[in-house]
Formats: sequence, C-alpha cells, structure tokens
Amino acid sequence: MSAPDAYPGRGRVLVLGLDPAVNKSVVEPLVARGVDAQGFTRPHEAGDRFDARNFDLVVFGRGVLGPLSERLKRAFAADNPDVRFIDVIAPIAVEQTLAALAHDPRIPPVRVRC
Repeated sequence: MSAPDAYPGRGRVLVLGLDPAVNKSVVEPLVARGVDAQGFTRPHEAGDRFDARNFDLVVFGRGVLGPLSERLKRAFAADNPDVRFIDVIAPIAVEQTLAALAHDPRIPPVRVRC
C-alpha cells in the first residue's frame, strides 16, 4: 500500500459506534485518507458532547441504530441543518463513508489509492 495522500478539510466526520476496536477500524483508515474523522463509543452521550456544527457527516454503526440514532439525528439536525447522516455496517463502513463524502457537493472529493 502506498503512503496516504493528505487531504485536509475533506469532510468532518463523527463515527458513532459501540465497540472501540470496530470504531478504530473505521476511523483510522478514514484519517489515513485525509478525512477529518473522529470516533466515539458512548453514543448515548454524543448529543451532549458534540456540536453538530463541527461535522459534515455523522456515521452510525449498526450497534447504534434504532431509537438512539433517530434521537441523535433529530438533535444534530436541529443544531446543524446541513449535517448528513449515514447508517453503516463495519465490514464496508469505510467505503460507505467515503462514498457519502464523494457525493456531497460541499466537500471536495477524496481520492483513494489502492
């Protein structure tokens, strides 16, 4: 694998999940590709801990889906009507996140090298 390209400012992403190892396995490859990604594994605290205006995209892992993610989506959208949300599954969460960023006209594309 070649050295990662740095693409600062290519989307500010909050990754919410329950399992620290899984969260890390999503956040680290995003950061390596120049995405400003941050992970958090106490999603029930996320509404109080994070300001949605600091993010372009909030990623919800499968363990967070349901009433909790719906509540967080409403709260984050109230603070930042432009924030986007995606629900992901771990095996393809990085690809799902990059695809969401690539299709957001406010965010320049992230180039991925294989």
